Amino acid sequence: MRQALVVEDLADVREWLADVARSAFPELEVTTAARVEDGLALAASKRFDLALVDLGLPDGNGIDIVRALRREQPDCLAVVVTIYDDEGGFDSKEFTIVVNNVDPVLKEGPANNSYETQEGSLVQIG
Repeated sequence: MRQALVVEDLADVREWLADVARSAFPELEVTTAARVEDGLALAASKRFDLALVDLGLPDGNGIDIVRALRREQPDCLAVVVTIYDDEGGFDSKEFTIVVNNVDPVLKEGPANNSYETQEGSLVQIG
């Protein structure tokens, strides 16, 4: 894996996702964007192996980026990342990640890089 795209409007979350991707794949070059418009432009101009895309972006829905990647770059693994905060603060956010048609819910956050999936298995990132 050589190229990744991270599209997330919250700067701290965007940088955290980029760091997690680099931890998992040290040779990875990560390109970031904060808006649908920028993500679509990048998807049209550069090849990616991995894309981490937020759904709720200021100028639209991240699904548009995922659709463009699936259409134009079918080998790119597009991962949809949606974050909601029920207790306040970045460390208490729950992350819902959808990988193609698989829907594990990852709980916890960047504090310890450990996540519990819906199925109850533990995923360690980084």
